[in-house]
Amino acid sequence: MRVTRAKQYRKHLRFFRIVYGISAPYKVILDGNFIHGCISSKVDIEKRLTSVLQLHYHCPDIHNADAATTLTRRPGELDLANDPHRQTTNPDPSNP
Repeated sequence: MRVTRAKQYRKHLRFFRIVYGISAPYKVILDGNFIHGCISSKVDIEKRLTSVLQLHYHCPDIHNADAATTLTRRPGELDLANDPHRQTTNPDPSNP
């Protein structure tokens, strides 16, 4: 993560802590399209959220009922979304 981004994240988190009293542990709501985009781009959601929220511990389980409903329409992707320790590389290129 770039230093300037980390500084911006730190300032935003400080703002919400002072103004609204929001502090860790954070409750994060993820949209189904966001989760689908992360899965298709092979982005580790847990790792990214931990770095953005500047947490120094394991992220809690993150679920959204609407996102789960959306993912159930796509076979197999709900299991991938629920498994934070999934392997992000596909050894068989013929089966994406």
